[in-house]
Amino acid sequence: MWQRTDYLSKLGLSFDAKALEGIVVAEVVFKELGAVSLDPMFIGTRLEDNVPKYGTLWFFSDTHIYSCTDFMSDNSRKYGVSLRGTVRQLAMNMNGFDPSKVSKSAQMSVDWTTKTNLGFNMNAHGENCNQLYEIAKRYLVPQ
Repeated sequence: MWQRTDYLSKLGLSFDAKALEGIVVAEVVFKELGAVSLDPMFIGTRLEDNVPKYGTLWFFSDTHIYSCTDFMSDNSRKYGVSLRGTVRQLAMNMNGFDPSKVSKSAQMSVDWTTKTNLGFNMNAHGENCNQLYEIAKRYLVPQ
């Protein structure tokens, strides 16, 4: 998995003020909720008319999964925390993605459900598929 600065650079967000502010605000909220570690990070991406759109911001730790939807919004962010060991089901849909190489045209979708039937979806395209794949393997495989 990539270091945070490399990751943001690969997504084209390393100098995006709204993205950086949203990440910092989310980190503060999650630390106030008891988070100790907030690495690795994942930002959902998808292409609309060949333009990247950014979705939910995710952080993972050995014990928890943290999410912030609309993290680039000025005033309508939504926060969530799940226990990592509660993943009940995982489904991955890969389109043009091969874990052994990077493809700019690859797309990936990961759907997972908790034992309390909360469902989540994470999307990636291009190089971001590799980050999502590694996170799914390490943090989302049901235990």
